[in-house]
Amino acid sequence: MRRPRRDRGPVLCDGLHRRHALPRGRPARRTRPATHPRGRRVAGRNARRAARRVSGERRARRLRPPRSFLERQLRRWGKQLDASRSRDLPGIDDLHDRLASAMPASPAPTIVHGDYRLDNVLVDEQDRITAVLDWEMSTLGDPLTDLALIVAYSSRDLPTFAGVSNAHEAPGFPGTDEIVARYAKGSGRDVSALPWYAGFAFFKLAVILEGIHYRYSQGQTVGDDFDRIGDAVPLLISAGLAHLDRA
Repeated sequence: MRRPRRDRGPVLCDGLHRRHALPRGRPARRTRPATHPRGRRVAGRNARRAARRVSGERRARRLRPPRSFLERQLRRWGKQLDASRSRDLPGIDDLHDRLASAMPASPAPTIVHGDYRLDNVLVDEQDRITAVLDWEMSTLGDPLTDLALIVAYSSRDLPTFAGVSNAHEAPGFPGTDEIVARYAKGSGRDVSALPWYAGFAFFKLAVILEGIHYRYSQGQTVGDDFDRIGDAVPLLISAGLAHLDRA
């Protein structure tokens, strides 16, 4: 009986990454700072990891994902927005309508993470990505939606708000053009429609933060910085519209 081949790639997990658990009695070491070369190296590997999306296109195609992935996603997040409406948000409906009227054709489907960013990966001491975390939003769909989230979270347009890393502000962190170029080279996918996907990524983030703001205003969410999270929503709307203007 043959022994199963050991997977040398990153582990996919939604919890404790036991492969790199510390032995008993060994003190935890402080995380190394994101120096100039280190930030560039990790961000580049993160883009290449997204390009080599888990399980590959052929295996995802055999699973026959539902059609109209982008249409369903936009409809879902539009409903989320409607459920959180409590104030006037100039531009949010325009952003939604422009996304709906200019929806691109999706490439071959893959497994989509749904919240792919540096905060959701683990790296080892050689800055290799060893695990991808938090798969609760994963599905079969358009891989460029994951790339767009990387772009959004790496953009200078992203306001600082609670719970999200500001790694993109570290010295040496590559710009979004370089990240996209690495992804395109690693995946071979056409990224010419990325302005639409980035616009959708900012719309999605705006809806998520507006939901948090709504729950906070209703007394349903407590914690540090939640009183200011609503201020980020108009900035995300403006960023989404700006990306659509580049299409």
